[in-house]
Amino acid sequence: MQIRARIIKGRIQFGSAFAEARFMGKNEGAYLIIQVDDEPTAQMRRFMEGAIVPYYFYQNPKSGWTNFKECREALKLAHNFTFVNDREGKSQRTALSTSMTKEKFKEFLGRIERDFQENGFEFPDSEAYRAWTDSAPGVGEVYPPLEALKQRYEEARAI
Repeated sequence: MQIRARIIKGRIQFGSAFAEARFMGKNEGAYLIIQVDDEPTAQMRRFMEGAIVPYYFYQNPKSGWTNFKECREALKLAHNFTFVNDREGKSQRTALSTSMTKEKFKEFLGRIERDFQENGFEFPDSEAYRAWTDSAPGVGEVYPPLEALKQRYEEARAI
């Protein structure tokens, strides 16, 4: 059984008194394993995949990327990497996984945002993007600011 709760002022707080009573009643005498949920939220991941990656893709028309996956890998290589030695002993940069704590994921997104700013790129507004996704856009509907970037991308690629 899994239940969501928060620690507030040194106490475990359930979503409601009813949820707490039900949980305690069903689990009287049971041993618990408490695990802190420290993974990036689905909202953070959606913002990365649905806004940041496409924004970066469409603002780099000369990159040679053929899809968002390649763009995502380029972002990881630039902002979430380590160095490993190849068999000749040469140091090679390699991208790390984005499976990380929520705090590390926020730092990763922060590094990407700084890169956008330093290069004069438009960065998506997380609150506006969340409001748009919460509005239940239709199938195939594109986030309006992204649509404008896509159009500029296509014009730049046509030259």
